[in-house]
Amino acid sequence: MLRLAPPTVQVERKNGNLYLRSPQKLAPYARCVTEWLVQWSDKAPERTFLAERKGEGWRKLSYRETYGAVRRIAQGLLDLKLGPERPVAILSDNSIDHALLALGAMHVGIPAAPISPAYSLMSKDFGKLKYIFELLQPGLVFAADAAKFKPALEAAVMRALERDPNQRFRNAAEMADALERTQAGTGPTLPEAEHGGTRRALVGPERAGSFSGRASVGADPALVGA
Repeated sequence: MLRLAPPTVQVERKNGNLYLRSPQKLAPYARCVTEWLVQWSDKAPERTFLAERKGEGWRKLSYRETYGAVRRIAQGLLDLKLGPERPVAILSDNSIDHALLALGAMHVGIPAAPISPAYSLMSKDFGKLKYIFELLQPGLVFAADAAKFKPALEAAVMRALERDPNQRFRNAAEMADALERTQAGTGPTLPEAEHGGTRRALVGPERAGSFSGRASVGADPALVGA
């Protein structure tokens, strides 16, 4: 049975404003929303938690499988040094991969912002998407289908390139290559400050494979990450 708080509200009118407050004191609360996932991973590890259509059948994850994937994803996000100032943005529709990434972020206190796919798939100039990216300053952008969201991702990356005062990259591919070489220790140093806090690289399925394999995200994702 679902327990709800008593429907009691304190109403205060002051200076033309209406203030509504709950008289109920805040009870002890969990560290994060995924605490219940830990609980049910122990209580009912084999019970199905997530399921979605896959061809003629179903793709299913139990509580135990989900918790394991969430922990691996969470560690991967921490390795990318994401956090409140560099959150995760999710462009794709609802799916198991979407849920795993969002839960992984929340498990370690990293904000996850689902963005309406319409801003990526129906827009011609991607104006709203660019504005959202400038507002959020995400450190990672996820799209389940790299080809489907490629124009939107490239538009977002190009916006970052336009703000680079040194204008050193002509397109997303050049930036991705430079970042990859930098991370491998064979490329130039690319301080975050030189990109106005918007340094990002477009990563296709082949480059996202190492992250998706470690974190159990989908097989054909697109990631945009600093």
